[in-house]
Amino acid sequence: MGCSYSKAGHLAARDMRRTVSPPSLESAASPATFEIAPTLWDQHPDTLDSICKLSQLLSASLGSLLQEHGDFDGAEPLLRKALEDRQETLGDRHRDTLTSIHNLGTLLQNKGDLDSAEPLLRKALEGYRETLGNRHRDTLTLINSLGTLLQDKGDLD
Repeated sequence: MGCSYSKAGHLAARDMRRTVSPPSLESAASPATFEIAPTLWDQHPDTLDSICKLSQLLSASLGSLLQEHGDFDGAEPLLRKALEDRQETLGDRHRDTLTSIHNLGTLLQNKGDLDSAEPLLRKALEGYRETLGNRHRDTLTLINSLGTLLQDKGDLD
């Protein structure tokens, strides 16, 4: 189940992210940790949208945190969920979706799954070039990541 995107919902979720303390790594054992369900009074579309956005942000943030601590297997389902939700909600060319594609590709690269990581990094790079341009810092960072991946694969052409 996806949620529709609205600017108000995105801003509310962003503001909520700034005030939410992450759980300890021990309590973050599964994606269910951040399942957020609306209550009966939460039926306004902007409220529901904010809840969906917060869920996406928490999944992505916790996935990144677990990855930084070397828990690649714990991070992967969270990053995949964030990507799936963002694709459904925001579309393939939204900057947050592209960031999720990049993050999942980087995780797979760190796990050593270079063949799965490469198409994700290429897709994110294509999107960054279209939406941000060739000289944007995120585009340049991704070019470097893809270059490192190709070097690791021995593809030096």
